[in-house]
Amino acid sequence: MTDFDSQESGLRDAFAHCAGMVREEDRPRYAARLFLPLPARDAVLALDAFRLETLKVPFLISEPGPGEIRLQWWREVVEGSREAEAAAHPVAMALCAVIARHSLPVPAFGRYLEGMAFDLYHDPVPDRAALEGLIGETESFLMQMAALAAGLEQSRMLADACGHGGMAVGIARLLRLLPWYRGRHQVRLPLDLLAEYGLDEAGFFDGQGGAQEAAKGEAVAAFARLGLGHAEKARAAVRQLPKAGRAVFLPLTEAELVLKAVEQSPGLAMVQSVSVSPMKAQWGLWRTALAGF
Repeated sequence: MTDFDSQESGLRDAFAHCAGMVREEDRPRYAARLFLPLPARDAVLALDAFRLETLKVPFLISEPGPGEIRLQWWREVVEGSREAEAAAHPVAMALCAVIARHSLPVPAFGRYLEGMAFDLYHDPVPDRAALEGLIGETESFLMQMAALAAGLEQSRMLADACGHGGMAVGIARLLRLLPWYRGRHQVRLPLDLLAEYGLDEAGFFDGQGGAQEAAKGEAVAAFARLGLGHAEKARAAVRQLPKAGRAVFLPLTEAELVLKAVEQSPGLAMVQSVSVSPMKAQWGLWRTALAGF
């Protein structure tokens, strides 16, 4: 076997590892990716696996320092200064191949990792504008990279689809993890939104029952509606894109289901992670795919 054959075999194994990882750790997203054609599917699943690697960092550490070290390792992998280590790490190998093949912007991946470091700390989100900036550098960015890897071209409509779509997916993720964040005393609802319901950072954790508890539920429901508003704008933008590339936005359907569930039962979402039945999620995917959004 030549060095080229060995390298190609290693890449195939790396992409297969990424697909298996997403299948095991994020089944709804994996199901959404099956609507993509094979070459695009491999690239997008590699980006999804990278997302999972970075999302799990706060769950693996008890202090910010080790988390920062893990994220810095990924930054150096993307920048090309850890080639030997990346070659031994299937997700890193696949990610670097996708970045090179599709000429994806390396500095933007650095900003993504800076955004992901936010969850290592207890700083609150001051307002909706800060939230949009944070999610824009993380979920919206990776959604755009997936779209480019799937063959879509840069355009104002693509930027709108990724911007709003990332916001919907990002807010759904924050709400799904709400019990975990509350357990760590981390506020991920913007403080300006909480203020509209007479709450502040401390008030979101303190007090039980009565008007304050009702205010918390109203604030959580409002946050879910904010996500649904972005989802609606994302769908409108996606419908203006070429049909062949729209499938890359299918993870939006599960996010909408999570947001609707939280809006209907905000009190429950504060103490129990929201779950969506696999059948309901699958039906949502098929319906959206068949309708073209």
